[in-house]
Amino acid sequence: MQAPTPALPMMNSTVVCQLSRFAFTLAALALLAACATPTPDSGANELATSGWARASSSGGHTSSWAHQTFPGKRSSRYVAQSKDGRDALMVHAASSASVVRRKLRVE
Repeated sequence: MQAPTPALPMMNSTVVCQLSRFAFTLAALALLAACATPTPDSGANELATSGWARASSSGGHTSSWAHQTFPGKRSSRYVAQSKDGRDALMVHAASSASVVRRKLRVE
C-alpha cells in the first residue's frame, strides 16, 4: 500500500486578499518612485545664456546663474522672456520648490 502524499496547505481567502494587497502596494510604490525621479533640466543652458542672465550679470561677476533643485521636490520651471521691453525671468510653480542662484564672492 502506498503512503498518502501530504496535501498542500490550502490558502484561505484572507491570506490571498492580504497577498494581493501587498503586491498591489509594492507595484504602486514602484510607480510613485519612478514619478519622483527628477528629470534633467533642459532649460538650464537657455537660462544661463538668456538676455536676463546677461543683464543681471553686470559688476564683473564671473559665475553664471544656475537652476538649483531640491531632492524630493518638484522643480519650478523658469523661462527667460521680455516684459514691457525689459529682459525678465518668469517662473511657473505648481506645488514645486527650486531656485535660480549665482555664487557671489563677498569681501
